[in-house]
Amino acid sequence: MDKAIKILLKEGLNLVDKTKELSIPQDSDNINSEESLKDITEFLISENGSFDIDISSDKLKVFLTVYPPVGKGSPVTVEKVKKYLEKIQVNYGIDWQIINNYVSNAIKKNKIIRKKLIAKGIPAFDGKAETYILHFEKKYNNEKITDNEKIDYRDINKVKSVESGEKIISIIPGEPSKEGIDVTGNKIIPAVLKEEKLFPGLNTKFVENENAVYSEIEGRVHIGENNQVSVYPELVIQGDFDLEIGNINFDGSLIIHGNINDGFDINVRGDIHVDGNIYSSNVYSNGNITVIKGILTKEKCIVKADKNISAKFIENSFVSAGNDVYISKAAIRSTIIAGNKVIASGEKGQLVASLVYGFNGIECVEAGSPMGTTTRLIAGLNYYSQIEYNEKVLKLEELREMNVKISAYLQKILGNYCDPCSMENEVKKILCVLSNKNKIILSEIEKIKNKLIEIEKTLYNFNSFPYIRISKDIFPGTCITIGEAKMLIDKKQNAQKYMWDKTLNKIELATI
Repeated sequence: MDKAIKILLKEGLNLVDKTKELSIPQDSDNINSEESLKDITEFLISENGSFDIDISSDKLKVFLTVYPPVGKGSPVTVEKVKKYLEKIQVNYGIDWQIINNYVSNAIKKNKIIRKKLIAKGIPAFDGKAETYILHFEKKYNNEKITDNEKIDYRDINKVKSVESGEKIISIIPGEPSKEGIDVTGNKIIPAVLKEEKLFPGLNTKFVENENAVYSEIEGRVHIGENNQVSVYPELVIQGDFDLEIGNINFDGSLIIHGNINDGFDINVRGDIHVDGNIYSSNVYSNGNITVIKGILTKEKCIVKADKNISAKFIENSFVSAGNDVYISKAAIRSTIIAGNKVIASGEKGQLVASLVYGFNGIECVEAGSPMGTTTRLIAGLNYYSQIEYNEKVLKLEELREMNVKISAYLQKILGNYCDPCSMENEVKKILCVLSNKNKIILSEIEKIKNKLIEIEKTLYNFNSFPYIRISKDIFPGTCITIGEAKMLIDKKQNAQKYMWDKTLNKIELATI
């Protein structure tokens, strides 16, 4: 009802009440005046029926609430609901019969019909990724792994060999994604299906009627960067890796029932398993490196794996893993880099006098030492991006400095000549050469600035929640860095988990 009319009628009723106070007699023409007043009062309290339309946030469902009229108010009509739905552009999946029933029930039963579904769209189907049963993992772990996004290679202390003709992977087909449609008639595009398919590679074959991959040789299964499943032959050394073998570049897996001695370059596409220690040799694997004892390279060499590195202890060494680094005892005076996490959680789990990078996190039992030795734990920062960034910044400073020097020189030349035509040919030549050099320098400066912007996107871990968790003692001299925030431990602490408050750019304590 129009608010202005209501106000006007209320004013009239107030006037009638005031005439009563004056004891004015009622004439014969107003015999039914009391009845008229009742009609007006009823009209005042009357309310037209109304309705609410609620649309779900995903625009897949529309709900109707119907309020019955009060007094002499007009009821809701299906036509009014229809016009409103047209106004808000709801035009798909509408059930007009059920709308009519709800509107009618609100009038007949004189009650509110609350939030009833009257229209629905079709949700998009995001598809289902192709999944796998990794029989070669199940063979040792006695469990089925069916989600390819959760393939876990952490059980790397076992040598997983397969036989020729053995089924190594069963493929369970996925389901394609499908578009949906919302209640406004717009298409709903399904999410991009994140799928990492496995493909048969070296020494394997795909059997179509079984939808399975078989090994053609005896060896070790290796899943490469391009998700190719290969089986590499194993090179087994019954003793130490020494001068009798020499440097190797091997397409299979390497098993050493002894130590890797000093002075070798070992490059292996498969996994490396060492029963003893790795001494001063460069060791690289496209897969995992497992060292039953320790890594002691005297900081002269690099031990690097594309996946995981596992060792009892690491001392005076540079160790880099594309995924995780596992340490069961201690890391001392070493540089340790992990694309995912560094986990020192074994019998001692100590990180002492070391520089440790874990892009997603670092976990250990103790950090630092009672002697106050400097120990730097850095999470949420990409080591290799940081190196590249710093190199580019230095190069940028050199180029800018050269640009300033050349520009000053060119200005100096031009300042010495009132008439450029009087300039000697040699001066013109040097002016031309340096001008061109300056253009090249300015172009290089712009390239480096753009490259720095690209590197910045990979420099810090803004997409997840990097952390540093120390389950026992944190000694003074330990420097905690997460992302861009730093904290120096100046007194002994116990059992802390450190997180990065990205908004305030500071390190906060969290529940351990």
